[in-house]
Order: sequence, then structure tokens, then C-alpha cells
Amino acid sequence: MKLNMMYCNDLIELDKQIEKHKVIKTFQDGVADALISGVRDEEQTHHYYSRGYDFGITLYVELNNKRGE
Repeated sequence: MKLNMMYCNDLIELDKQIEKHKVIKTFQDGVADALISGVRDEEQTHHYYSRGYDFGITLYVELNNKRGE
């Protein structure tokens, strides 16, 4: 039971850190910029923005390939 409580505390702390550093929001911004405008925001230097942008470009290419089949 003690191990489960430690695990829960770790998850709570992880959630707080994700929120504090805006990881998900920044990732989503990158995906949206890639899919909607196709232009990277050069002001964004966050690692997760870049990951989101790269993911969005990958999705964009995949979607266009599917349409072309």
C-alpha cells in the first residue's frame, strides 16, 4: 500500500510540473502552427513546441499523402 501512495504522489508532482511548465499547451501550439499556418513561430524556443511542430508537420504530410492516394 505504501508503494501505491508513493506512486500517487509522484503522479501528482508530475502533473504539477507539466502544468507549471505548460508542456501540453506548448506542444499543442506547435501542432496547431504546423497544421494551420505551416509556419514555425521563431519566438517559441520551448523544446515541446518544437516537438509539437514536428509532429504537426508529420501529420500534415501523412494527411496529404492519404488524399493523394
